[in-house]
Amino acid sequence: RVTLKSVSADGKTLPGKVRLYQLMAGNTGGDFQLTGGEKIRSAAKLKEPSVLRNPGVFLRDLKEEGIVAVGYIKQLQITERGNGVFAWVNKERQRLARIIENSLPAESAALHKAIILGMTGGLTHEMRDPFSSTGLAHLLSISGTHFGLLAFLMFRTIKIMTGLLPEKFLVKMTLYITPSQIAVLAVLPVLILYALLSGMSTPAVRSLIMISIYMAALFLGRKDQWLNSLSIAAIIILLWQPEALYELSFQLSFAAVLFIGLIYERTRKAKNEEGQQGAKEKGNNFLMRMNEKIRGHLLMTLAAVIGTVPLTAFFFKQFSLIAPLANLIVTPFVCFIILPLGILTSFTALLFNISAMPFSGMTDALTYFVLKVIRMIAQFPVSNMNIHSPLPVLIMFYFAAAIYSLKGNSRFRLLPLVLILFLYLVQ
Repeated sequence: RVTLKSVSADGKTLPGKVRLYQLMAGNTGGDFQLTGGEKIRSAAKLKEPSVLRNPGVFLRDLKEEGIVAVGYIKQLQITERGNGVFAWVNKERQRLARIIENSLPAESAALHKAIILGMTGGLTHEMRDPFSSTGLAHLLSISGTHFGLLAFLMFRTIKIMTGLLPEKFLVKMTLYITPSQIAVLAVLPVLILYALLSGMSTPAVRSLIMISIYMAALFLGRKDQWLNSLSIAAIIILLWQPEALYELSFQLSFAAVLFIGLIYERTRKAKNEEGQQGAKEKGNNFLMRMNEKIRGHLLMTLAAVIGTVPLTAFFFKQFSLIAPLANLIVTPFVCFIILPLGILTSFTALLFNISAMPFSGMTDALTYFVLKVIRMIAQFPVSNMNIHSPLPVLIMFYFAAAIYSLKGNSRFRLLPLVLILFLYLVQ
């Protein structure tokens, strides 16, 4: 699949982008390995992109992405190779994809290319459907989960390494800069490089902006200003791309982060009210600490579901009953084992110019295991259910009622939310 940004056809400049498809078989390397930034000459019959108007199915209109024509490539010739930083990054991205393909079987390679590089072309319907029905589809695209995980792991690692410096040097250094500020300065360039390698998709750029603003707040010592950071990120994204407001991925991202922040704020307030002594007693008990970790992750998952459920109901007309449990089981396994292992081994092969990932057998075994678990969960009778679309006005009132329920202290703060749910059922 090739997307052309500036196209001239039959002597006329087209007013938008063109997407071309090429049927490939076997090895497609060599001179025709497109990486991005090239100028090409192609023979293709173009037509206006059509939209399937199937009722009850999410519609993806290519015209909304600025694509005015599509077609299949009959002949293709590269007239000018790309150059510069972006061309180099695209070439390295393609090389990393080939390393993953050489190291893992087709399904495992498709998953790793999707979660590491944002290349989803290898994902079949048989792979996508279990992720969708279990509420795990967010794992298949480069998003805030990936950037947040990478930032968290690097931030913690650099802070620990900084703390191991000689005490005299560390004391002098902290007069000018703190370990947290050093970690921020080291993490941000890596996040930018990762965004480039992941293809600079809109969700990836959006996630980069959100994480960068949060990191900037940490650098300035304003780590509790999460709502301000979220608002600034939204303003920057909309100034850069105003049409993003109407994109489902934008709405889902900010709704999920907003409710995660609200629930985190409420639980932290509840912990502070418990008193320092109670928190200290819990900290001395391993089982208590584990219970807190599991409870916290479950609350974050529940928060994301609360924030996104009206939008998924409106656009997809589906609701995954098993999504909270699936996310509780699968998301930590993918984010803290599969994704870091894939990134570490694939980038090691890329840096040392190795044709295959080290520990590929272990990576494949763990990936096969998680795919099997997802398929087992998807087979549960109540894993997914079809529902009717809520009215837009009900969605607006739902968000208002949900925010009031989380921010308010009244005994009857859940009553408006229950009323909205009742109106939806009788709609």
